[in-house]
Amino acid sequence: MALGFDAAIRDFLWLTLILLLLVGFSFGFGLVCAVIGIFSENFKKVIGILMRPLFFTSGIFFAVSMMPEKYRGVLLLNPLLHFLELIRVHYFETFRSPDASYLYIIFWTVGCGYTGLWLYFRLKHRVVMSS
Repeated sequence: MALGFDAAIRDFLWLTLILLLLVGFSFGFGLVCAVIGIFSENFKKVIGILMRPLFFTSGIFFAVSMMPEKYRGVLLLNPLLHFLELIRVHYFETFRSPDASYLYIIFWTVGCGYTGLWLYFRLKHRVVMSS
């Protein structure tokens, strides 16, 4: 706003919904990694290696429209990219992203949440005993 740009949020309700879905996705993904990490020391090392490319392809530094067409299909496999694109869509008035999908982030959020909770409750006694 100090530089003269319009900083008003375009659609606060949808932005809040996307952010809540992101929190749910993060919880589910973190729970899956935590439960698996308890039983596998190598998984902790592998997930650290896998998170770096996911971070750089998450769209924090670029929008999907800035990338060459031939790489978009691969980049759009990253659910964080969909989250960030939809956050931009609902924050900025002029930003459009035809590639971002609500169904994709809902699928990942529900899938990670369900998988994380299922793993935790299925292995609860072993998780408690290991700590």
